[in-house]
Amino acid sequence: MAMYFLSLAATKEEYLASIQTFFLIDQVYVTSVRFYDGILTVADIKFILIGIVGGIIGTMIANRVTRNMNINMIQKAVFIFIGISGLYYLIR
Repeated sequence: MAMYFLSLAATKEEYLASIQTFFLIDQVYVTSVRFYDGILTVADIKFILIGIVGGIIGTMIANRVTRNMNINMIQKAVFIFIGISGLYYLIR
């Protein structure tokens, strides 16, 4: 998804807004389905809340890290992280 949204975005702000919105909608949907299927229960809400706090902190960190970056720098960073991830799964 990172590559897809990167190909659509003209600016850093557009990219970050698109990918953050996608992951927010994805997580709400997946969590709802897991509750519906009985995979998650009311007892799991405390862990979900911890995850939400983690997501908010991650967004704040990303906004600070990318404050002085442009879309070209974001592209390079995404390519590097995708490359590292690919190597990790290739070696593993």
